[in-house]
Amino acid sequence: QRVLLDRFHPLDLMKTQIEFCLLELTKAGPYQCSALFFLFNYKIKSSEGIMNTVSIRNDFSLENFSQIDVEIDPRHGIVWVYQKSSPRPCFNPQLISEVRRLQLMLETYHGCLPYQGELVPIHYHVLDSRAPGIYSMGGDLKLFRDHIIRKDKAGLLKYAKSCIDTIHSFIVGFRLPITTISLVRGDALGGGFEVALSGQVVIAERQVEMGFPEILFNIFPGMGGY
Repeated sequence: QRVLLDRFHPLDLMKTQIEFCLLELTKAGPYQCSALFFLFNYKIKSSEGIMNTVSIRNDFSLENFSQIDVEIDPRHGIVWVYQKSSPRPCFNPQLISEVRRLQLMLETYHGCLPYQGELVPIHYHVLDSRAPGIYSMGGDLKLFRDHIIRKDKAGLLKYAKSCIDTIHSFIVGFRLPITTISLVRGDALGGGFEVALSGQVVIAERQVEMGFPEILFNIFPGMGGY
């Protein structure tokens, strides 16, 4: 019974792993299951005292990003995420991958992020931009063009799904008690407007322009309405 639960560190439990663990527990019968649930709860409770000393996975480092800057305010529980996509201020695959990695880090560590060797709880996620006057110009049009020329439907679909998965995570607040905030200090067009709208709170400066240029070409925003 104890071996089964020791496979899963409480800080690394994802939804699918929890479901698998509970499925295994139900196979043991009602009496054993009750004992295991008690042990499972005890292990999670006992981990709270050592949360800040847990080793952090190398692939979940906040220093390995090139398309975003991440700053943490531990006092107020805020993570500031600044887009700095290059060479154009759009959602290129690398930027999407890095934003998604940060989202998965929050989910994996149950709303915490590493800061100065400890895990600190995050209550607010703010998405901003480093580009002067631009929040985001949306989808990577060069990538669209290259995939279309090669007739690479699978590549386009992979890109579209990665965008939608990222936006959905903002909408639901990573399924955690975290408020997602879009701080729009520059123009947000196309997919950039979609990402801005995905924040649970949208703060925009008066002079910014937001909208969907796609309608000028008689196509639906959002990957053709995907």
